[in-house]
Amino acid sequence: GTWTNASTSASWSFAAPITFNSGANQTMTFAGTNLAGNEFDAVTFNSTAAMTYTMATRGLRLGGALSITDTLTTVGLTTSNLAVTAGSITIGTNGTLIAGSSTITVSGNWTSSAGTFTVGTSTVSIQAIAAIAAATTSSFYNLTITTGTSTPSTNIDVDNTFTISGGIYAKGTTTLNVDAGLTLSGGAITSTSGAVTITGAVNISSASSYIDLGSEAWTISGTWTNATTSASWAAGTGTVTFTSATGGT
Repeated sequence: GTWTNASTSASWSFAAPITFNSGANQTMTFAGTNLAGNEFDAVTFNSTAAMTYTMATRGLRLGGALSITDTLTTVGLTTSNLAVTAGSITIGTNGTLIAGSSTITVSGNWTSSAGTFTVGTSTVSIQAIAAIAAATTSSFYNLTITTGTSTPSTNIDVDNTFTISGGIYAKGTTTLNVDAGLTLSGGAITSTSGAVTITGAVNISSASSYIDLGSEAWTISGTWTNATTSASWAAGTGTVTFTSATGGT
């Protein structure tokens, strides 16, 4: 059924995993920031018939895994533009996460390659050591990495901006496509090969940021700004091609 939680109690504690399992569409009103801490540890959304859970009023905060999956039928979670915070997120078989304009904060792995992530105009912020397995088209709308090492196992496509404010994006041999600019305001990108295509500007605004280009080919259609002084910057044998039709600085 539904879940409605208006608690503001400092004594709230829900350490056991919880599974929502319904055969009809449900409205879920979580406590969000009414609670000082997380509402749950681990949450699974599945179903007995094709249906959607729709969040209302407040966001969802949990310390462990958020899983949206079903082996028999389809199940969806619509965020209604509300915030979601989780230790890890798995959008599994027959699962859909409809993100709208939500900010989704993850302090662990992101796995959506087996399900459907409808990115909307959302921002996914990865804030810890994480493995990333996502769809290779419209993987994210805005993607932010703030700390830890994020390692993709699939090619990544970012529909808008990619910002690294800390940590490392260890892309290895995967490809990266960003449709509206790359910013390194801290942190780094390391790689061995795999093409990078940036539509828009590349802005490396932090002196401590760096890129290890490996042997990859970069294609950039906007401006290039590089304020790094890092000794870790490595040109490798990479190739950078600027393709702007209008020029730039």
